[in-house]
Amino acid sequence: MIVGVGVDILELKKLQSILDFVGQRFLNKVYTKPELRYIRDETNLSHLATTFAGKEAVFKTLGSLGINIVDWREIEILRKKNGKPFVRFRGKLKNQVSKQGSFSILISMTATSDLAIGLAILKQNE
Repeated sequence: MIVGVGVDILELKKLQSILDFVGQRFLNKVYTKPELRYIRDETNLSHLATTFAGKEAVFKTLGSLGINIVDWREIEILRKKNGKPFVRFRGKLKNQVSKQGSFSILISMTATSDLAIGLAILKQNE
């Protein structure tokens, strides 16, 4: 059963401005080490942007469970070998979600030269 849906859109130039101003502090606050390894391997602003938009979309779905996220790194978006993204919860967030039942997140992310979009669906497992 679908419990929540979240979508986010981000202008790549806005993310670039944040990176120009704050740089590594922003990266360390928002992304996990495995996420940064993938993004550095790809060396592409669109991967940073799609992952951020994906995290925002996941955050919006969790509102339907009444969950407030303390740390962006508790939502981790990784890729399978075929490139398909998947979400893993970490830390306090993992505990908060598991206390409410068994859930999975379906996620899709894409980017153009100007925009990144993340779409997440929170599904209660049966």
